[in-house]
Amino acid sequence: MLFLLLIFLLPTATLAQSPDNQDAAFLAGLRQRGLFELAESYCRQRLVEADLPVEQGTELALQWART
Repeated sequence: MLFLLLIFLLPTATLAQSPDNQDAAFLAGLRQRGLFELAESYCRQRLVEADLPVEQGTELALQWART
């Protein structure tokens, strides 16, 4: 029974990732592929968004530094 519950809840938890986690996963994938200029450009574009929460901006700045 627990197994079935996990099967149904796992995809929901994966889809409900926060934007921070989505950005981090996306940027990690770009870095793994050596697409550093694209990752930097993405960070720059996201950081100038006016409605970007401070926490997300901080995470993006850290991701940019990792790139």
